[in-house]
Amino acid sequence: MLSLLMYPVGVSNYQNNAKVIEFLRKNVTADDIKYEQLPENVRNAIEKEGFGEVAIKMISMFSILPTYRHAFLNNPFLFEYQMYLTNQESKPFANI
Repeated sequence: MLSLLMYPVGVSNYQNNAKVIEFLRKNVTADDIKYEQLPENVRNAIEKEGFGEVAIKMISMFSILPTYRHAFLNNPFLFEYQMYLTNQESKPFANI
């Protein structure tokens, strides 16, 4: 039910994101992105592992893994949410 209520928000977010991507495609060229402007940890990873390896890891980290997590771990269409209540009881402190 919540997913159906959130659908309009998702559509508006998608449309806003599409506008941002279209703006970037029109105004940013590959010449604008300089190797020296990348964060130092990314530059070091590229030097150590190569650009292809870092690109594959970044793509999977920001697109494939979140999609997998939503689709198979917390998708309300696949799983019924359950509430688990736990009682945490600790022993009283000894008088030392």
